[in-house]
Amino acid sequence: MESSLETIRNPLEGWASVLAVRDIRQRVKQAVSSAHGKHPSEEQLLALDPLTLLRCMRVAHSPVYELPEDLLTIPQLCKVLGRAMIRRALNTPPCDITGTEPLRRLWLHSIATAHAARVLAKASGEYDPDKAYVLGLLHDVPLWLHYLSLRRAGTTSPIGARTWIRQWHLPRALEEMVEETVLGDGPSPPLMPSSPASVIAAAELLAELADFWHPDEGDRLSRNLLLSVVTKEDFVAAHNLRQEVTNALAEIGVDATAAEPKQIENVPTDNLELFQMRSLGNVADLVLSLLSCNESNHYRGIITVTTAAALRYLGFERAYSVQWSRDQGR
Repeated sequence: MESSLETIRNPLEGWASVLAVRDIRQRVKQAVSSAHGKHPSEEQLLALDPLTLLRCMRVAHSPVYELPEDLLTIPQLCKVLGRAMIRRALNTPPCDITGTEPLRRLWLHSIATAHAARVLAKASGEYDPDKAYVLGLLHDVPLWLHYLSLRRAGTTSPIGARTWIRQWHLPRALEEMVEETVLGDGPSPPLMPSSPASVIAAAELLAELADFWHPDEGDRLSRNLLLSVVTKEDFVAAHNLRQEVTNALAEIGVDATAAEPKQIENVPTDNLELFQMRSLGNVADLVLSLLSCNESNHYRGIITVTTAAALRYLGFERAYSVQWSRDQGR
């Protein structure tokens, strides 16, 4: 029986963004701050960061947004949360490089699967390509949780991926896809995949053919088995996919072929924030604004002051008050 969630730490704690790894952060920071060329957008960065995407989906599906139980595309997610929220999610503290090689390989596999899923969904015309991209980027949630737990605690978490997906109120489409393609006996990828699970299964094969393997795979036997069942057209598709992934990462300053470095020098941690989150007022003004709560005799006045202060002084685009409803249990 799985342990209580109250006694288990959030598996995303400590490494909440792939782009937080110091050497990756350094390169992305340079791309974001570059005075030349096109800067990566928040949407573009989110589309290459499965961990931040998970956290943003969790926020978007909280009761305050009252969204339908449906899988949002990345543009839709950015529209729901707003630019400031996405920037805050991407702006997590930098983390150590040591021991990140398995997670780097899983990251590249996820990105390649996402790109392949979008191509296959577009070709079949049976599934939304942008939703296929999201499922491809997140299809390995169980493996992400496994490697994150190993890196942080040296052991796997007693709580499974299904439980975390439900606890985070993530869309049912993601849970079903994970169950079919990773945790259960997923379907064999057909020649023209149509269902979400078959799209992801076929996309994973294409990602592997493009040499983006899972951390514990990619040995000679696995490669030979894969090569024995592919066609010339598959090789062409894999070559195109590798080029597409390489280009997508190059646009944010990352080399897809780079291995985990032993160290990076002369990179002050305080200079590695992707975005400067500037407040719109000084601290004194913020304090004076909050002190005006003393003039209110009702909680509604306090809510009005604090939410207005969040918008005015902290740079948020939206501010909500949350009240627990005992009768409805939400």
